[in-house]
Parts: sequence; C-alpha cells; structure tokens
Amino acid sequence: MKATTTTDFYKVDHIRQYPKGATKVYSNFTPRSAKLFNGSSEYDDKIVNFGLQITIKDYLINFWNKTFFNRPRNKVIQNYSNRMINSIGKVKITQWEELYDLGYLPIIIKALPEGRRSPIKVPVFTITETDPRFFWLTNYLETALSTESWKAFTMATIAFEFRRIFEKYAKLTGSSKEFVKFQGHDFSMRGLGNRVEAFTNNIAHLTCFTGTDTIPSIDGAEKFYNADSSKELIGTSVYASEHSTITMNIAYYISQRTKGILEIASVLPEKADEWQTDGWKSDWQMDLNGAIKDGYKYLHTINDDCYYEIIDESSVKSVTQEFAQERSNLRLDDINSRQIAELEVIKYMITEIYPTGVYSHVSDSYDYWHTISVTAKKLKDIINAREVNDIGLAKVVFRPDSGDPESIICGLKIANFSKEQLEEIEKENDLTHEKLVNYANNIFNRSYYDGFYFDNIAFNWQGEELSDEEVKGSLVILDEIFGSTINEKGYKVINPRVGLIYGDSITIIKQESILKRMMEMGFASENIVLGIGSFSYQYMTRDTLGFAMKATYGEVQGKHIEIFKDPKTDSGTKKSAKGLLCVTLDEKDNYILTDQVDKETESKGELQVVFKNGKLYNETSLQEIRDRIDSEFE
Repeated sequence: MKATTTTDFYKVDHIRQYPKGATKVYSNFTPRSAKLFNGSSEYDDKIVNFGLQITIKDYLINFWNKTFFNRPRNKVIQNYSNRMINSIGKVKITQWEELYDLGYLPIIIKALPEGRRSPIKVPVFTITETDPRFFWLTNYLETALSTESWKAFTMATIAFEFRRIFEKYAKLTGSSKEFVKFQGHDFSMRGLGNRVEAFTNNIAHLTCFTGTDTIPSIDGAEKFYNADSSKELIGTSVYASEHSTITMNIAYYISQRTKGILEIASVLPEKADEWQTDGWKSDWQMDLNGAIKDGYKYLHTINDDCYYEIIDESSVKSVTQEFAQERSNLRLDDINSRQIAELEVIKYMITEIYPTGVYSHVSDSYDYWHTISVTAKKLKDIINAREVNDIGLAKVVFRPDSGDPESIICGLKIANFSKEQLEEIEKENDLTHEKLVNYANNIFNRSYYDGFYFDNIAFNWQGEELSDEEVKGSLVILDEIFGSTINEKGYKVINPRVGLIYGDSITIIKQESILKRMMEMGFASENIVLGIGSFSYQYMTRDTLGFAMKATYGEVQGKHIEIFKDPKTDSGTKKSAKGLLCVTLDEKDNYILTDQVDKETESKGELQVVFKNGKLYNETSLQEIRDRIDSEFE
C-alpha cells in the first residue's frame, strides 16, 4: 500500500477538473447527523473529538514518509504511473514529482481540542493547502483522512455515552464515583476489523475508562498520546478464567479423582494404616478415608433392612475397592459430576492460584445458576476468608456469559394473577396446563413480564417451570448468600468479597435498562461491571454520525469562491456550510459554527493548528483528554 494510491480512483484526475487557475481548495470534516446513532436517553446530539492525532502521526507523517518521501523518487513515481495505466488509463503525474521534490505535505489542518465535545453539524477540523501548486491535494486526501478518522470519533462518542449512564446511576444510587472508570470494561478486540484497530481506535475507550482487556490500546496510548504506564494508570484488568481453562480443569479433576481413588484402593489392606489419616485436601481423598474405615464392615440388605457384619481383614481390599469404585463414579457427561468438579476447581483457583486479590470466574460452562447459588454458598467461608492484596482487594467475581444480561443479573419479572382472575380460573372445570398458559398469555403484558405465577410456581410464556434462581437473578442470590450493606442513599452494596461482570451483548440501551432495573430493585449501580464488546465498538459505520469531508471554499485566479452543496433530493442532512468557516464558543461554552467569514475571522476561533507542512502541532496527551472528559461530570 502506497500513500499516492490510498484514495479512490475518481480522485486521481480531479487535478484537471478544477477550474483553470485554481490555487486553493478549503474543506472540512463534519458529523452531519446522529439519526443512526443509538445513544443513551441523555444523548444531546454531540460527539467526542478524538483520534485525529493518531491519523496525523500514523498516516500523514509516518505513512507518507515511509511510502513516499523516504523512498527513491523514480520508484514512487513509476509505481503510481503503472497503477493508473494498468487500471484506469493515463493520468497527469508531474504533480507527484513536484510534491516529492518539495519533501513534505503542504497542507494545514485546524481542529477542535481532543476530548472536547462538539455538536452535530459543527466541523471537527478544516484542511487546506499551504502552497497554491498543490491545491488539488486537499480533497485528494479526503478518502484516507475519512477512513483513518471517523471510527475513532465514533468509538469515543460511544464510550462517552456508556460513561454518562454509569455516572448518572452512580449519582442516583450513591455508588462510588471513582469506581465508574472501572465499570465499563473493553472486551471488543476479538470482534474488531483487525489488530491495528485495537492499537489505534480502541484508545477511544481509554478516554473514558481504565478497565480494559485490549492490551494493544495501552501500547497505542503510549505511542500516539504520550501516555506512560510506569507513571500513570492507562488501563488495567484482573486475573480471569475462560471456558477452556475451566472446562479442562473440570474434566481433569474428574479423571484424576477416579484414578486416584482406585489406585489407592488397589494397595489395601497392606497400606491401610498409612492412608487412615485426617486432613485431606480433596474430597476424593476424604471419600477414600471413609472407605478404609468402612471396609471392615460389610453392608447388605434383606427386606429393606440394613445389616452390618464384621468381615475378616483379608476381605478388606475387595470391599474397599467396591466402595471406591462406587464413590468415584464421576463422569464428564453427567451434570452432577461436573458440578462437584467445578466446586473443587473454583476452590483451587481462589486458594492455590489466586489466594488474594481479584479473580474472575467464568461461571456458565455448564449450569450457571448452580454455580452462583449452590457452589458459591459452599465456598462462602473460603471466599470471605481470602486475604486482601496490597491495594485492599480480595474479590471473587462471577462472570455469566450467556442468556439475556438483564434477566441474568436482575432476575425475571413475573406477573401475579389477581384475586378475581384466580377465581375465574378456579371456575374452569377441566383446567389444563395448556389452558392456563393460554389464559396467562392473553391477559398479561408479555413485553414487560417474563412469565407468570400459579400456585407459587413461576412459568415462562411457553408454560415451562422456572427455577427460583432464575426468578431471583444474580444480585439477589449473592445478596442472600454473602450479605450487603446499605449506603447513604439507601441502596444495597453487596459484600465486596464477591462481584459480577457481564460482557455479552451489552449496548448503551441494554446498559441503561440494567442499571435502571437494579435501582428499582434497591441495588447500587456499583454492584455490576459491564464488558463493552465488539457489538458496541464495531457495529457502526461512517454514517452512524454522518461524518463527511466537503469543500466549502476555493480560489481561482485570485478570486474567492464560496461553494456548497444542497441536494434537493436529500432530507437536508447533506447540505453543507458555505465559504470559510469559524468555530467559536457561546456563553454556555458550546461550540457554534459561523460560515461565510472573511480570512481574518477564519484565522481566529477555536480551531487550532494541529498539522502544517508535514509536522504535528499542539500535541495533546491522554491525560489532558481524560481531564476534559472528566470535566463533563463535575
């Protein structure tokens, strides 16, 4: 890929299409519409300015130097000529020879400060040439500047909306304001377009949050925004399992338990005394200990009555082997066996591998509700007894990873029949389960409720019985097991030794629905961390915020030409500004655009020079951007 050909074919001969004597093309890059943007309920038609510094450093400086200015002159010119002749036809090439001889990109870009928010229809940057010979270069760069820029702006705006809603519910429920920056966690890397996006665009997440699993974004922040992880917290995560580590441990445990019991039983009674000890660390060893002791007795049944008889020592070995075989009958294809194994696996993780600090356990490998309720309850004392690390943390985080996130976290909304409705049901002589389900489906709001109660049993709309755990949801279950405190605003904060993180299919709309429901249930928002994945950070296009670069001014033979577009067939979205532009701040510190200004006015305002003649100006840091974002929530 070469700098000269990183554009659209239709651009290559525009140099001959401009009026003869043209010496300037002045353009701007502007978000034109947010009608496709799925913002929060608080969205105010503004975008976050972010990412242009990446474009300048990576594309306008590094890429142009590497593939054009620092390569042999004859090769870059010949490469461009060959590409055109073999693809579209003969085109003008002398302009490239002149540009190469100049040795830098003769353009100037003025932009709003990164980290500041600006309204839709206000330009985020303007661009024009600094040498009239290269007037054509302004819009020749449009394609690449657009593809390099729009996504970072959009991702930063999405991150801000997530942050806005976390801030809102932290305030409403009395949650820790400091925790908000860890509450949105970047899980998106595997679903991005390529590895480069994780290095560049995902820095946008770090403008609003510090929680991330996208390591390259931290590298990118250091490269493009002068961050330094040795001096500041750029991004952080916790030790966490995935399905491969947990399911392999479960399978291995089942295999070793069976093998261990049978191997030890095979050497009895010769080593019976050796194995009759207390304090075993695993349950299969405790089973064996019991087997040895019970091996001196033989249990048999006659007419359902149990009889014990003492047997001679020579029979101990065979009896113990039978007992061991029965007790070691764990199978990977049996859900109860997997539950027994997972208990031991979690215990191993939180006592042997991570005896302190934060450990996140992916909890839905087989039966999430059993893990969060039964298994968690059995581990309660161990979890509460873990020692804190050097920053005061000792938390086991449960991570569900499938199902509807709101239902998994907050439980189900179950409708109750009124007294009158129950009386009507009781009048039905031949009431069947099918009739009951049909009746419930017809009278309750299925768009709000998840099911209905009858005879103290919860059913979904298909008539299937729902478990108590499904109805309660994760927050209530953890509260019942581990307890909670009530904060100053009257909301529950669950025991800090346990936590929840959910990172599957989280959108801004879903986030807000979850936090609102938690508040209605009496839980503070800090009881949940949400993973923001590729659906939110990849499910977007340039049209999400309507970004486009358009020319509004030119100069031909000394004449100043104001230009604009206003398609009659369009709704008004594509109508552009006209002439030279100036962006200023009003009395409420909001950016406003004034077009058709003179050159003196255009040189003033809030658009700062960030690139000129191959060099970066007014460089900003990640910390400065974060400070600007933080000021929005003071």
